[in-house]
Amino acid sequence: MQLKNKLERNQQMFTTTNYFDSKKIHLTDIEIMVKSFSSKEEFLKVISGITNDGSIIFDMKDGIPDVPKEKQFEYVEIASKYDLETALKNLPTILRFELIKEGYTFLLDELKFEELDAPNDYWPGRMTSYILRNFPHLEPKLDWSKLKNNFLMMVLLDQPQFLSKVDFNKMNENTLRDLIKMKPEYAENIDFNRFNTPEKSFLWLEILNKQPQFAEKCDWTLLSEDQKSELLARNPNLTMSKN
Repeated sequence: MQLKNKLERNQQMFTTTNYFDSKKIHLTDIEIMVKSFSSKEEFLKVISGITNDGSIIFDMKDGIPDVPKEKQFEYVEIASKYDLETALKNLPTILRFELIKEGYTFLLDELKFEELDAPNDYWPGRMTSYILRNFPHLEPKLDWSKLKNNFLMMVLLDQPQFLSKVDFNKMNENTLRDLIKMKPEYAENIDFNRFNTPEKSFLWLEILNKQPQFAEKCDWTLLSEDQKSELLARNPNLTMSKN
């Protein structure tokens, strides 16, 4: 009964908020409203198909990745001794997150947000990024300091209303290059001098090929003649002058 109530509350939450009013509605978001476990056996089958290191298993068994035992979470064996309610209640945070990604969002109810993205996670930042991008109403519960580089950029791309929360200094130059190529409107938030170093000047080729309007911010003395020729071949009207 307790599990049923959680499912009903979770379903109501998604139908009464503005989550589905956004321009970006994914097919998986619709699945999010209906996924649950009908039995402990189904639960064990699903979690046994989740790898503990982020690797992808292509071999399938009954529609579930056939994950070798050494790559399964230890909790699979522990949960086998519990009833379904207890197994769900005691889920480790990392495995709870993986199930939320699979669409079992009733598990958000008891998610320990402070445990997301532990330092020893294989991709620290991925959990906070995913929750922010897919459940933006939960933003007050999340720690932005856990985000950097691509995981931070993806939040900004999917949820631009969080612009004021984004620290652009926590994005490396490669990430900033990708961002400015896709969203030049964020130029005022970016220090272009970060590309004006001998080590990072090569990034100007991609930036200016896509967004030539930023040519005046480039220190052309850092580019080789071959690089300049390549840029001019693509954009003859580029003005080469040091900012």
